[in-house]
Amino acid sequence: MPSISFCRRPFRPISRLSAEAAEGFIGITMPSERPSLSPMDQTDRGTTSLIVALLLFLALVGITIGVYAWQSHMRRLRWEEIASAYAKASNSSERLALIQQHRDMPQSALWLLQTASGQFQEGAYAEATKTFLLFIDYFPKHPLRPAALLGVAEG
Repeated sequence: MPSISFCRRPFRPISRLSAEAAEGFIGITMPSERPSLSPMDQTDRGTTSLIVALLLFLALVGITIGVYAWQSHMRRLRWEEIASAYAKASNSSERLALIQQHRDMPQSALWLLQTASGQFQEGAYAEATKTFLLFIDYFPKHPLRPAALLGVAEG
């Protein structure tokens, strides 16, 4: 229930008669007519908006870190899945297919060179030479490129 208070409040006259009558006017003010007094002045509002902006920034940083951690986790799971598939591959053709499929992974360069060396040791010189050339084509700036060139020369 709204509280009713009696107060002397300023009155804007509409005419001369109402101005004279307004001097002794005591009116009833309703809660909606009361002047709004803010609990915060302008400096408090500036500080509050600064705190809100800081909290939003911290939330954004937290979300960014969370997304980065999730992506790193997914990359690690993908890497573990590919490494497991490579370990389960029984012959060099399966390994080569897996390496060609995932050559964006850093480990695939080493796997390709390892597969070529394995083929060379088994006596499949033509296949080993093709695999060494494949290594040179896929990874032209890899630090192990001289080893692949040596494998091509020996094959």
